[in-house]
Amino acid sequence: EMYRIYIDKIVFKLFTTKKVKKEHFDKVEGGLYLNKAGKEILISKYNEEIEKKIQYKGRKIELQNIIQY
Repeated sequence: EMYRIYIDKIVFKLFTTKKVKKEHFDKVEGGLYLNKAGKEILISKYNEEIEKKIQYKGRKIELQNIIQY
């Protein structure tokens, strides 16, 4: 839960910029699943975001390194 804000930010950005569209989902009983093309977009954006540096405990550090702590 501690890092959920970063994932939520990525997902929100993908939808508001219309990078993820209807065709990136497969309809299944009771809901929708992100298909392969949609997952590729999500994972690509995730990898891009975790390489960004943020302020953490007084120094700039990549998000991916913070998650490891």
